[in-house]
Amino acid sequence: MAKVTRAVHHLSEEEILKRIKRTVGFGRVQKWLAILIATIDPCPAGEIARHTGLAEQTVHNLISAYNRLGPLALEGPGKGNRGRAYLSMQEGGEVPQSFL
Repeated sequence: MAKVTRAVHHLSEEEILKRIKRTVGFGRVQKWLAILIATIDPCPAGEIARHTGLAEQTVHNLISAYNRLGPLALEGPGKGNRGRAYLSMQEGGEVPQSFL
């Protein structure tokens, strides 16, 4: 029998449901659903993965991060790496001069 995956009760069931309703993006909703299942009805990670459509290892990593960090584990910039892609006007003015 597989080990039961439990989430620490950082948030109540109602608070998790509110976050699911406010969340934009299917991937983030899947992760919150995994947290909800692990909070309400703890079961093996494989079963949570089947219910949410996530990989079993993703469920393990997600629940572990949530247990350590709380909701901050899911509140992040996401997968895109374009956070520094656009320069401010001051930075943009300095770049062309460096090529001269």
